[in-house]
Amino acid sequence: MHLPTEVFDDFATMLSYPAEGQDRALQRCLHFLTSHTGETHCGAALAHLQSYAEAVQPMSIEEREELYTRSFDINPAAALELGWHLYGEQYERGAFLVTMREQLRRHGIPEEGELPDHITSVLRLLGRLDTHGRSAMYEQSVHRGLTVLRERWKDGENPYTHCLDALVALLMLLSPTHAGVNHHD
Repeated sequence: MHLPTEVFDDFATMLSYPAEGQDRALQRCLHFLTSHTGETHCGAALAHLQSYAEAVQPMSIEEREELYTRSFDINPAAALELGWHLYGEQYERGAFLVTMREQLRRHGIPEEGELPDHITSVLRLLGRLDTHGRSAMYEQSVHRGLTVLRERWKDGENPYTHCLDALVALLMLLSPTHAGVNHHD
């Protein structure tokens, strides 16, 4: 199953600092997942995203801003920079940042004030890669980075855990075993 670019962009919007347009992005993702519930992993992603929607939609923009800040900005263990979760402060993170910056530029994706390994940039890039590129990037960094990030959030009470779990379930479609990609070509 090929995931449309808009799905990646909508998840990036949902994982950005709260602003207008996030509810529309959420609704588009819910609609996409609802129309694909028969696909592997889409049903699980839908259930998680519905839990996220139930938690955040009643909140005011100020409450969402506070939640985001508490969740990501003042909690280094839950920072949304995937390179941090992969490499910490090791040299390899710097190389990863350089590679990500080059990829973002190549695909015309602005960094928008975040480091190039921020999940929002990573998702926007994934959405613009071909099937092989998506699968390779997922296997090389995204899967491990999201797994480490999610493991650091054992507490399922934060609504963002549901959003991240939906994303993790959906991105399983990028795995070579699900995407039909043969890396031995």
